[in-house]
Amino acid sequence: MSVLKVLIAEDEPVSRKLLNAALTQWGYDVVSTSDGEAARARLLEGGIDLCLLDWEMPRMTGLDVCKWVRSSGLTPAPNVILLTAKDDPKDIAAGYGAGADDYVTKPFNAGELRSRVSTFAKRKQQAEAEQIRAAHADPFELYRAGFNPAQLNSRGK
Repeated sequence: MSVLKVLIAEDEPVSRKLLNAALTQWGYDVVSTSDGEAARARLLEGGIDLCLLDWEMPRMTGLDVCKWVRSSGLTPAPNVILLTAKDDPKDIAAGYGAGADDYVTKPFNAGELRSRVSTFAKRKQQAEAEQIRAAHADPFELYRAGFNPAQLNSRGK
């Protein structure tokens, strides 16, 4: 199973370093950027599973990056957690409305963030395990289970 690759987009250097250190310590592969435009450029390179986006960043806000991710056609599309000091219910609704998968307010609790990130890591592991199982299953078993052979071909199997 592959390790979750996390993109941090945070303009505040101390916060970015703390997030990077924590996520690395928790076993994730981490890439950091300091603004939204750099985050978008890195996402175009591919391979990112999860984005931790600060809302208020120069050049492109985290909310705008989130909207872009959802409209960009990136395949597979990374999950997005907005990590922001904006705690007004209207902002939270706007974050989810922009396509965020989760929303964490600052200052955040490290244990809570770790739990939320691990949820996405588990989902990735489950999806990979299912792909492996499907690739090695008896074709008749797959047919009986309702799998469409075209689904396997689209996964590169």
